[in-house]
Amino acid sequence: MLVRYTYTVYNIRIILEEAIGLKVTLYIPDALHQRLEQHRNRINASAVLQRALERELVSLETVRGLADDNMDTAIERLLSEREELEGTSRERGVTEGLKWALSASYEDFARVVRGYTRNRKQIMGHPMEAAQLLKKACAPTWQSIDKPEQSAPVVAKGAFCLGFLNGVLQVWERLQQASPSE
Repeated sequence: MLVRYTYTVYNIRIILEEAIGLKVTLYIPDALHQRLEQHRNRINASAVLQRALERELVSLETVRGLADDNMDTAIERLLSEREELEGTSRERGVTEGLKWALSASYEDFARVVRGYTRNRKQIMGHPMEAAQLLKKACAPTWQSIDKPEQSAPVVAKGAFCLGFLNGVLQVWERLQQASPSE
């Protein structure tokens, strides 16, 4: 039975046929073949290709081994850092949202709550939508709020905005509980 494998290494197509032994057919561009013919008595093309293939395979296996060993550790660390960043940003957002809600006018306060209520699904699915809502609804005071820098990761800004809304909604719930029933 004859099995044929085809590889391309450095733009050189190599066909390996495996039967009883190993036969290699190498296809190279005409220009390279002409240059090789000029030096045929000084170059062992088979040995050169074997060394090149060996180097390439060792390189691939080394990279794959390093990646496999370090990938899980790196992913675990990055996920932990992201979780910590989100948590810290969310907590800061809640604090700033509470501070803002406690000093905001009823009109500004109600505008934020109405905007959240109308766009709840969109905001929860895309936290940066909360930033757009807050920029509009809190326009006069949004610049003075201690929020993440513009260069902060999106995950931090989104978590901050959701936390901010959470802080505002905590005050809203207390207001609803304190309002006389109609």
